[in-house]
Amino acid sequence: MSTRCLIGRKIENNKVEYIYCHHDGYLDGVGETLKTYYTNNDVIDKLMSLGDLSSLGKEVESNPDQWNYN
Repeated sequence: MSTRCLIGRKIENNKVEYIYCHHDGYLDGVGETLKTYYTNNDVIDKLMSLGDLSSLGKEVESNPDQWNYN
């Protein structure tokens, strides 16, 4: 089983932009990774541009397991 989550950020007009992440969506998983490695706006922009993910790593990179629902 997987712990799914949404990774989001507030954008203009108090709207939220988000992507889906399928694995490790708990605070000690995706939450801790975001808090530790995704603190720079440029890095966050790159992460959001990837779209939906199977999992989140320490670095923003294209993932062959990346999910693309677009």
